[in-house]
Amino acid sequence: MSEARIKRFRLLVAGVSVLAVALVAYYLLKPETIKGKYRRIEVGMEWHEVEAILGSPTDKSPVLGELDDDYRDDYYLNTNSEMPTFAMWRHDDYGVWLQFDFSDRVTSKELHVRQRGILERLRAWLGL
Repeated sequence: MSEARIKRFRLLVAGVSVLAVALVAYYLLKPETIKGKYRRIEVGMEWHEVEAILGSPTDKSPVLGELDDDYRDDYYLNTNSEMPTFAMWRHDDYGVWLQFDFSDRVTSKELHVRQRGILERLRAWLGL
């Protein structure tokens, strides 16, 4: 092999190696998604365990049957409530909804994913 070919080959190997290291670093260092956090929540977990995983809820209310999307602030309660509690963690495209019993343990969980169209996803990707 000529010297030029050897240099090109080494450059190619170095480029592929850098790309491989970058991909591995990206997958190892990326933050956990809300879906990943949801999978860690189990029925029977205590309030403080859930809060350690998801943080503070965006909405929290006593369980009053079905709550619609026009949830109002006047239903907020503190964590020492003696009523079952329904808590929601809302993010851009995901919502985690958990119900807690009288002893602040998870009794049910739901993950809601908002489906976006191709144009909406493209705008979000472009930052528009």
